[in-house]
Amino acid sequence: MTLRSLILRLTLMAAPVAMIGAAALTVPPSSVTPAFAATPTPAPAVAGGLLGTAPVRTTPPTTVGATSFSNTPHITGIGEYGAYQPGATVTLDGSNFGSGSGWVCVQWSRVMAQNYFTRNGTYCLDNVSWSDSHVEARLDPAITGLPDQDASLYIISFDGLTSQHVTLHFVALRARVRAPLYPVQGSPVEVRCSDDADINDCVDRGSGHTNAVFSNFDGTTGTDTYSFRLANGWTFDGADAASIDENGSAPSGTFNIESQPTVGVSSGTVNVDWYTPGWAGDVSYYLTIWVLGPAGVPFTN
Repeated sequence: MTLRSLILRLTLMAAPVAMIGAAALTVPPSSVTPAFAATPTPAPAVAGGLLGTAPVRTTPPTTVGATSFSNTPHITGIGEYGAYQPGATVTLDGSNFGSGSGWVCVQWSRVMAQNYFTRNGTYCLDNVSWSDSHVEARLDPAITGLPDQDASLYIISFDGLTSQHVTLHFVALRARVRAPLYPVQGSPVEVRCSDDADINDCVDRGSGHTNAVFSNFDGTTGTDTYSFRLANGWTFDGADAASIDENGSAPSGTFNIESQPTVGVSSGTVNVDWYTPGWAGDVSYYLTIWVLGPAGVPFTN
């Protein structure tokens, strides 16, 4: 092979490679997506229900000792109400609360039952509005397990800086319920059941006295005594008694509440007088001792 023919052959073999390279350069650079390119993610809502551009944080951060920082939140005023019940909105004025929504929290001074609102002795309110100098937050209307108390309220900024503590006068929701009779667990009421009839029974589901056939021909009278002792903010709120009809037949005897304490006391006695005729006479009644106190809190210590 001559030198000329060898050069010609090499030239023809290189031509397709050059054409391919030229074609690749015709693709617009903008249409190529780099492997490291990430799709932007829009900023979600800030915790507490307020829109913003800060990243989400659903629980308060670990707070830092902020007394040496000039941007520490500082509360100068708390609302216009003397006391706050569950469901109330707490208004706070001050400075350095931050533009991003933080947390308004309460440290309870006394917890009587463990639940969502009392665990670890701390509860954070639901934010209503938030600015650098004015915050409104709401106490959940379902808060229970707490007696009336002075609690400590404070702000945690989104950055984790904590304000000073201020006093929140908390008043628990009130519940009016029937106090169970001893020996029901947690009962504040003890019963001294009269034993003047042939058969006597005083229990939580009702009290009854019965005379046997051919016994106590003139009938029998007696008094059942119900003594109560309440704690944790519970007080007496009245008593009433109703007849128990067994098997659709009304008892032949009678009963009435002979005495009861004044409403509002935490201890006292309710006396029920009863009469049952002789010759298989009977009397049955259901006593209700009403008590009023902080919802979800035990009747006794």
